[in-house]
Formats: sequence, structure tokens, C-alpha cells
Amino acid sequence: GGGTATAAADSVVHEVRHRDGKVEKTFADGRRLVVFSNGTRKQTFPDGSSLVHFPSGDIKQTMGDGRVIYFYAETKTTHTTHPDGVEVFEFSNQQREKHFPDGSKEILFPDSTLKYIHTDGEEESVFPDGTVQR
Repeated sequence: GGGTATAAADSVVHEVRHRDGKVEKTFADGRRLVVFSNGTRKQTFPDGSSLVHFPSGDIKQTMGDGRVIYFYAETKTTHTTHPDGVEVFEFSNQQREKHFPDGSKEILFPDSTLKYIHTDGEEESVFPDGTVQR
């Protein structure tokens, strides 16, 4: 039976119910789950990563390597913040933007056009056919 390990890992070893409606559960595998009275659910894992589900449908993941990935349900946009300060936005139309700590940006459009916005505001576009426009 392969189900026993999962059942053991999923067993709640500690549960606290707070007056404000918040419930905290600690599982045998080291995970912690906090359910807030507004419906927000936060799971914390032994490796330091966490996963938060908001009532809006938004999801925030904090990875063990320091990345924070936020998914906006309404706009279907993913925003990843890297430990080095680089931010990556992925939009539902397949557009992808990288924002660098120095203020420069790199935008990849759905048609594969790549646009660079430099720190001085200068723009440069590279089109799918290789044409460069400054």
C-alpha cells in the first residue's frame, strides 16, 4: 500500500484555533498551514518556502532560493521577484517583461519583437526578422 507514507505525512500533529478564527496546523512532514478568517491560506514548508492562496484567487509563492512569485488571478499575470532585484512579469497575452534594478527593461512581445529600454530612456527594438530600430 503506497498510501501509508502520504497519510502519515498528512497527519496533523498540532492544531491551534485562535479566537479571531485563524487555524494553525502543523503536519508530520514539517509543513505548517494557517487558515485565516478571511479565507487566506498560507502553507510553510520545512525548506523555508511558502505558498499563500488569497480569496481573490491570487497566489504568492516564496521559494527556498529567495524568489517570490505572485500570480494575479484577475489579470492572469505572474510577477517574479528574484533575490538580485530583477523582476519578471508574464502577461496572459504572452508578453514578458524583465525589469532590472538599474531601471532598464527588456520587453518580449507575443510576436517575438524584443524591446530594450535603457537606463537613460533610450529604446531599441529588435524585430522577428532581425531588423533593429533605435
